[in-house]
Amino acid sequence: MEDQLNYHVVPVNRHQIQQIEKRLTSLLNYGGFYVDGMCNPGHITLVYEQGDLTDEIDNMRRLSATLAELANALDGGVKQDEVLADPAISDWFKAALHSLEGRDPADSLSDVDLLQRLQQQRFSEAVGNY
Repeated sequence: MEDQLNYHVVPVNRHQIQQIEKRLTSLLNYGGFYVDGMCNPGHITLVYEQGDLTDEIDNMRRLSATLAELANALDGGVKQDEVLADPAISDWFKAALHSLEGRDPADSLSDVDLLQRLQQQRFSEAVGNY
């Protein structure tokens, strides 16, 4: 992986990336995920039907968030000032971003996660009607 990181213009924090990779490995070896040879070599097998579904869903969300965190660490992340300056970004989004500045980051993430899930559900319902 060391060689793959050299092409990035943005400085990469290798220690941060290693910590994220450890969390990913832990998440992929939890509950309903079976990785690399446990069930089927070279594949990830999902067996979430056997466990506590609520716990498995939470683990899927943690896995998704950790993968996004790794992607952000590799590309340097998103810069708020660039987002605010982008004319393609809606005024609604810019106002929402400003409103998050004084809030507790954990509470903000929880709110954003809920908003994302509600919008994903709304989108799925709309697309399912076609």
